[in-house]
Amino acid sequence: MKKITLLSFSILFSLMSMAQSSFQLGFRGTPNISWLKPDSKNVDADGSILGFNYGVIADFNISERYSFSTGVESVTTGGKLNMKDISTKAEYKVKYVEVPLSLKLKTNQIGYITYYGQFGVGVGINYDSEAEFSILGSKITDERYSDKISIFRGSIIMGLGAEYNISGNTSVVLGLTFNNGVTNLFNKDGKDFMKDANKDENGVKIDPTLDPDELKAISNYLGLNIGIIF
Repeated sequence: MKKITLLSFSILFSLMSMAQSSFQLGFRGTPNISWLKPDSKNVDADGSILGFNYGVIADFNISERYSFSTGVESVTTGGKLNMKDISTKAEYKVKYVEVPLSLKLKTNQIGYITYYGQFGVGVGINYDSEAEFSILGSKITDERYSDKISIFRGSIIMGLGAEYNISGNTSVVLGLTFNNGVTNLFNKDGKDFMKDANKDENGVKIDPTLDPDELKAISNYLGLNIGIIF
């Protein structure tokens, strides 16, 4: 986590050194609700979790109404799954360092307010994960689950919101973002979780009638952006 913090500050100071009239830098926090969308036999979505994102944002103004928006953020996503084949329920909480890359389209300023919409992609790197399992009613927590989570997460980002100008180039930002994951949450070890759960210590199937599918799911979230840009 210390390395992530140092990286964030390094990027922040680099961006500040580039600052000019066509560039705006800011900070934002994003409470979110996230969920998993499974793509495996006999696996259902079983609920959402709450998370919080925070980080540095930067807008490079191409013109008065168009900007290239990027930054670096700590993003928390996850959700709950019901794996019916192996009588297991699981709750995942996964954290990433994400770099969003999007095009922001803005209206002319109306009074003190400028409205915007944006569309782009996100690239995330996993740095922490935890999971809680309920197997036949018994809860087991695995606080270090990163070895079963894909290190990369790709996503499509869509958002809209408003910037309220309070002085000069300084504005308060309020918006909504939908972040749609496009890559599997689980790596090879994670995908084999259901298959391994149906084997004893010798690798023999506990229930030979079961043939669990690989575990596949994407993570999505809807977030409320609250920030300030200068």
